[in-house]
Amino acid sequence: MSCRSSLFFRWLGVGGVQLRWGEEVLLIDPFLTRPSLRKVLFEPLVPNGELLQREVPHADAILITHAHYDHRMDTVEIIRQTKAVAYGSGNVIKLLRAQGIAGENLVFIQEGQRLEVGPFEIDVIKGKHIPIPFFSPTQLPQTIAAPRRVWRYQMDECFSFFIRNPRPSILIWHSTE
Repeated sequence: MSCRSSLFFRWLGVGGVQLRWGEEVLLIDPFLTRPSLRKVLFEPLVPNGELLQREVPHADAILITHAHYDHRMDTVEIIRQTKAVAYGSGNVIKLLRAQGIAGENLVFIQEGQRLEVGPFEIDVIKGKHIPIPFFSPTQLPQTIAAPRRVWRYQMDECFSFFIRNPRPSILIWHSTE
């Protein structure tokens, strides 16, 4: 198998994954900044732009399983640096818009959809997040301020992704069931 047709897989910590097939780079829940618990609880959440530039210099698309901070906090900076397109639920899209990401970089997705993202064929599957006190699923209002604290990253939907192409197929299973 040549380099151009082989699949490259890299774990990015927590739920983050990088897939590269040929020149196409697909990220799922990138979260490399990983602030300390003290920072998460008491300080504004800020992506580490220098780290992201070094570790993810190129991305074409980003799939977001859900809107919690540890699955999409770094997405804003990655989009700014790479011009990648983010795919996510209504809350994911609202949060990214509130942080200044333009509509051409955002795609609203729903359970049951089949996406074609570069060479990747992706099925969007409903997931179920583990219950977290004070973080039950909720719909954010249409207009919101940019999230800076952990409690502003409210989840509405949770998705898993079945990536059919390339071979082998890959299941990103983000569900308790």
